[in-house]
Amino acid sequence: MRIVTNTGDDRVVDALRPRLGTGASISVASPRFSLVTFGALRKQLTNLAACRLILPADGEDLQLFGSEHDRAARNRLQLRWLARSFTQWLAENADLRFAPKALPQGMVVVNGSAGTSNCALVGNCSLSSEGLGLSPSESFGITQFTDEESGV
Repeated sequence: MRIVTNTGDDRVVDALRPRLGTGASISVASPRFSLVTFGALRKQLTNLAACRLILPADGEDLQLFGSEHDRAARNRLQLRWLARSFTQWLAENADLRFAPKALPQGMVVVNGSAGTSNCALVGNCSLSSEGLGLSPSESFGITQFTDEESGV
């Protein structure tokens, strides 16, 4: 087990991308979800064998269009296209459930395909640009990472 600092080249997205190969499956519980994040992982997510996604119940602020740090991504004017791509991907590849209450932190479990290892991330790893380390976060958070190679 190790702590992911979510800065530089030690980001949650850097830990996930190599493990999201063809045939892998992912289970995610996230307090937030943004279309910007879906766009960053779209290529990897379309190759998954299965995806289970748990989001907070209706009425919670998912930050669907990102945070104030995602202004550059919003300026690309791709949100409508990303929303259409996400709904299509969701209908074809994912099992979406809603938690009855707010989720205090994120959790990601990847069951790797042949040739890649399984891994788990717990903590400040929501499906937002801050949670993946794509943009700076204003809050302090810790993300724990473990995989088969670490022996835990």
